[in-house]
Amino acid sequence: MVKTFAKNMILIFFVSIFVGCGEGKLVIIPIDQELNTRLWSLQGMDQRLFDTSRRLQYFEVSGSLNLKSIALKDSLTDFISKSYPLKKVSAFKEVGFFFYQKSAFNTYGNKVFLAARDSENGLIEGETDNLLGHIWFTKLPEQSIVLRRMLVFDGHIAVLDQQDTIHIDVADKIDKTNENANTTLKEVVNATVAENHCLSVSAATEGLTLRRCYEVDFIEVKKVNSNSLSLTFISGKNAIDVNFYPLKDDWVAKDLTFFGATTASKNDITSKQNIRLKTFNFANLAEKLLAE
Repeated sequence: MVKTFAKNMILIFFVSIFVGCGEGKLVIIPIDQELNTRLWSLQGMDQRLFDTSRRLQYFEVSGSLNLKSIALKDSLTDFISKSYPLKKVSAFKEVGFFFYQKSAFNTYGNKVFLAARDSENGLIEGETDNLLGHIWFTKLPEQSIVLRRMLVFDGHIAVLDQQDTIHIDVADKIDKTNENANTTLKEVVNATVAENHCLSVSAATEGLTLRRCYEVDFIEVKKVNSNSLSLTFISGKNAIDVNFYPLKDDWVAKDLTFFGATTASKNDITSKQNIRLKTFNFANLAEKLLAE
């Protein structure tokens, strides 16, 4: 019994996320770790009773009462990104993550298994008011694109509903540490736009990882891979196309294309510029180009 208790405590330590300290501490743990593992692999499960194209995972959350909906959403998405890499998630047509308020009396019990097996949407029956968040990934017909929808609830009401389109590219790279080896490395680069103007870029190289909101109306990801990041920034009637490439610790570009109001003089201007994605400023660039 002592060994089992110690093992459970170690498990909780590794799957928990802590934000801040004191009352600001947020803890996320599986409702049933063994069941989560089985639901992911479906090993030992009667697969005739489950949708094998999707995976469902269930967690309980404590320490969230003082968090605003956006902070809770960020914590839940950070937890998933660290515990479930996008490459792992995108192996299935659909993947759903459910986060419930921690129950002092363990009322979820066998409801989790029944929800995963019988419920069309994966929700635990009778626990709607305890649902804090629901994040659902759907692989689109284009194999390099995944749609992620994030819902944060207060009671049974969704107070935050956000949808992102995630572009994925996996590029084969030769391992330069052993030029005689035939080993290839898989480097994954993901680019995501949230709330229309907030860009998140993740890459195997830490310095190329970026999360920043820009003062524009929209950002469109046109292409992303380990060698190129093509973006369109739109503000009002003006737009800027930039093809960035990785250099040391940033994405950089040497030129851009500007699209202004449809006039003969300000439509489709190509300009040589030294541009860094981390310091990109749409207003300054547009003002400079319009003044030329």
